[in-house]
Amino acid sequence: MATQSVPTFQQLSSLTAVANLRPRLPARPRRPLTPPILRPRRRHEGKALQNREKLLVDMLPLVKRVPLKIRKRLPARVELDDLFSDGVLGLVDAVTKFDASKRVSLETYARHRIRGSILDGLRSADPASRGLRRKNQRIRKLYNELEIKLGRSVTDEEMAAAQGMNLAQ
Repeated sequence: MATQSVPTFQQLSSLTAVANLRPRLPARPRRPLTPPILRPRRRHEGKALQNREKLLVDMLPLVKRVPLKIRKRLPARVELDDLFSDGVLGLVDAVTKFDASKRVSLETYARHRIRGSILDGLRSADPASRGLRRKNQRIRKLYNELEIKLGRSVTDEEMAAAQGMNLAQ
């Protein structure tokens, strides 16, 4: 059986031994993280931060109006909450990048940024590309035109001939 040797006083007093025996202090509580957009960079920017936060709160009703307007033209499967969250991101972006020297009101600028942010969110969630949707719309339009011209349902062969293709293509 191996026995452990008891350290001598000289060994205990060495720096490494003392450092290893020193009691550990409890970890400091961490400050809550603030979004980088709202974090002031300098002390004098604190007032600007408060103004920015006030603008964000004041402009929140606009974030409700724009998605409700866009929602009218969307399918029922699109969640209104997703539109609101994308709109809030657009509002934060608008308040951050707003330049009063351009002589445009903040509300007008924010409305465009909110709408753009919502449309970007919808595009990223859409599985079909813009080109595929455009092609589908062109085919539907051609189908409707042929249906009106012929006065009956259009066959696949007629659709292919109207597009200048054969049925296999």
